[in-house]
Amino acid sequence: MDLRELQKAYLDNLRQVTEEKLEIGSLIRTIISIDEGLVFKDGRKQKPKKLVIIGVDKIKKVCYGSVLVNTKMSPKSVYSASFLSAQYLLHQTDYPEFLKYDRYGHDVAKDIVRETVFNLAVDRSNRIREKSLAQGKKADTVADFMSDIDLPFEGWIPEWGEDHCPYAEVWRTYYEKYPWFREFAPFYCDVIDTTTIENYSKCLSHRITQNVLNEGTACLREYFESDSVKKGEYTYG
Repeated sequence: MDLRELQKAYLDNLRQVTEEKLEIGSLIRTIISIDEGLVFKDGRKQKPKKLVIIGVDKIKKVCYGSVLVNTKMSPKSVYSASFLSAQYLLHQTDYPEFLKYDRYGHDVAKDIVRETVFNLAVDRSNRIREKSLAQGKKADTVADFMSDIDLPFEGWIPEWGEDHCPYAEVWRTYYEKYPWFREFAPFYCDVIDTTTIENYSKCLSHRITQNVLNEGTACLREYFESDSVKKGEYTYG
């Protein structure tokens, strides 16, 4: 076996995805292919891709919500300002430390979550609002918002009670191992849902009154007019 073969064997072993590596924050290398509906411009049938694991169900042996890591972003692509603001230049050696909660502390970590989710919600609601306005709607009511919302509601099944939300069903399993996540999980829901309706309507705000991440068998919420939102002052940013 020559040096190149030894290097390949070493890297293959290093990159092998094992159950021990499937932890939140782990960086893994996988292969994506045309079998998954992808089309490669250079004629390839598959290519390697790095993923950051952000959710694992070890009972079902399934990874959830993996984030694609771009080693080189295409200069020809068009990205929104909010998308670009969430990109960070990192060395491979930075993983998985930068995802660990204790590295930042509670308050700083919560500010990072708030800012990141707020930017995501603004970008998302801009697109929903543009869709509504293009149809001649005023985009200032909950009814208009719900008629053009981008959520696949077939994934939310009321009859399943506390497990009706696919996020909540998985996220609650993290509470024992990551006690701090009990506060962060519903905070995510509040930031994204509140910001989305505020930026979409320019006149309404929102609060969650019951979240299955904490209690109950249904998520309850209320919408209301807000003078602050009418002045462009949002709850979380």
